[in-house]
Amino acid sequence: MKKLIPLLLLVLACGYFAIAHAAPQANGTCSLSADQINAELKRDGVQKTYDDLAKDGRWDVLIKCIDTGDTAWVEIDVVLSAVGDASGGEELNTALSEAFASQPRTVLKFLHDKYHFEVNLDVVCSAPDIDDPRYNSYELAITAINKREHAIANITDKELLDDVASCHDALEYARKWVAYTYGHGPNPDQAPPATTH
Repeated sequence: MKKLIPLLLLVLACGYFAIAHAAPQANGTCSLSADQINAELKRDGVQKTYDDLAKDGRWDVLIKCIDTGDTAWVEIDVVLSAVGDASGGEELNTALSEAFASQPRTVLKFLHDKYHFEVNLDVVCSAPDIDDPRYNSYELAITAINKREHAIANITDKELLDDVASCHDALEYARKWVAYTYGHGPNPDQAPPATTH
């Protein structure tokens, strides 16, 4: 029995290590270290870090980390977006939008203070990804937009009021785009037909 205790402890420790270092857990928590990614960015440069994340299986985990809205991950998103290809860049934009949905004031304040003229708020304050099962119907997507609009309505920081107004405009466009996508409204990118008298 005494010989089995060390073996049992080893098995338990290995199981704990495997669980703690797995890909994102079912609750969507982040299992990467922002400090580690920042060290890679500093050591290897943005392009190599971006490529490595895409190749070594950490990309989906990275996206889940950005979704949390933690400012360290938001900054990593902005840095990586500078070299993102079409597919990866779109995923980074979607993650930034999800970060905004998670923590609207925190994300807006961080972007305002650090990247005020570099980040397009139309990307941040956009419709949810309708290919994501959480938003893959008209009702689910509109509910997500309503929650985002409600969240920004509660942001009263004086320095963020212009950003809030821009987000409100972007979310109104997103509402029209979702309505059009699901057959509930006209194409928001086309002018209405001219009326004749």
